[in-house]
Amino acid sequence: DDDPFQAKVLRLLCQKHGYNFTYVGNGADAIAALSEPGHAYNLVLLDLNMQPIHGLEVLKAIRRINRHIMVIITTAQEDDLMVKTCIREGANSYLVKPIRDKDVRNIGHFATEATKAEVRRMRFRVRTAIAAVCTTRFSIVFMSLRAFKGEGGLISHEAARKKGLLHQCDTYEEVAAFIKHRPTIFFSHEWLARDHPDPDGRQYRLMVDSSRHLCDLAGKTEDEFFVWVDYSSIPQKNTHMQRMSISTLGVYASLCSYFVVVAPECQHSDTRAKCDAQSYRRRGWCRLEQWGHLTSSGTDKMFVIESLGNLQPISNHSAWVDDSIRVFEGDFTRDDDKWQLVDVVLGLWSQTLVAHAAGQEHVAPIIARVSAAKADVFPARYFGDLVTLTEEEVELCYGVGPSTGAGASVGPGATHHVPLSPETREASDTGVGGSGRVGSPLHVGGPRSRRW
Repeated sequence: DDDPFQAKVLRLLCQKHGYNFTYVGNGADAIAALSEPGHAYNLVLLDLNMQPIHGLEVLKAIRRINRHIMVIITTAQEDDLMVKTCIREGANSYLVKPIRDKDVRNIGHFATEATKAEVRRMRFRVRTAIAAVCTTRFSIVFMSLRAFKGEGGLISHEAARKKGLLHQCDTYEEVAAFIKHRPTIFFSHEWLARDHPDPDGRQYRLMVDSSRHLCDLAGKTEDEFFVWVDYSSIPQKNTHMQRMSISTLGVYASLCSYFVVVAPECQHSDTRAKCDAQSYRRRGWCRLEQWGHLTSSGTDKMFVIESLGNLQPISNHSAWVDDSIRVFEGDFTRDDDKWQLVDVVLGLWSQTLVAHAAGQEHVAPIIARVSAAKADVFPARYFGDLVTLTEEEVELCYGVGPSTGAGASVGPGATHHVPLSPETREASDTGVGGSGRVGSPLHVGGPRSRRW
């Protein structure tokens, strides 16, 4: 609020009811305060008629930063059209000035209940993210290596489907059964044009060359190998199915036997930008795919190929592992894509912790690297308290956290809590049926623990 007198009145009322209160006199300072990592505000009282930034613009900025904090609009006169506009832009309610003692008392109760609801929502979100690691939101689609080589280049999902070249697994269980006796390759690469990933076939030739080496390494024939490559395995025309498939990228990468980075030195056909191993390492989506495979198998079956006949183990490039966990520092064509990846990364982190608990040594370097750079791996702007809640949930179910020794409670004969489905756990939290031990609730204290 840009009215110092109104701020003084509010401060006195808040002190009377035991609330911590922070005052800023303009929209820019409000946005800056809410952008600080780890801020503890539960509710925002926002005046509309401020200069130089109008309250409506501040509201839009707040919603870009934080989609869930409570925002109550304060206005000197009741303007129905403006109030409706603010509600549509994400305000939770509004008050007409002057604000009185009972208003502060009531909105304090409103903020407390809203905070409790937010904690329940976040816990449910975390449990869903953890469960999603073992869920295929869209079918995983493979093509036999023989069919892949027979096409002479990358073809779209729809074209491959029309030719009957795709093998589709609809559930996680089907995938597990399929890959049990069939080696699979996940090809990870940049797109070299807007409308086609590989317009001149350079990446395709490296994929074929690397698959030949992997057949020799595994002692298998091309009839036994299957490949996953985005252009053929992800729907290209139906954007809804495409989004579902992309949201499962981490799961796809974690399930395949081999992970091959295809990164020839070349030029993007449209932007004329240089594309090579370095530009690949900067791509956020590519980092996510690498982390997915690292979590399940480590670097033993991860390779990079930059030229014909030059398939190299990624374990020879230690910096790649450091890059892969820093997904949110990577390059994205659309910055908003980062919001879509929050739950995926939470799921991968939970999978890493559980693998560590089971004594799988390949995740120890990941645990160490993430723990040493948490603020970079999980930026507060995107994650807030979600990482802490995820670690609490994993510790509850498996008795293990980032600092717990491997094999702490998971393994043959170990006793641990079987994680309930998100729906059952939600019922347990709210007292509506369900059974079993639930997570220790995030403490919501009395008025002194809240900040406005």
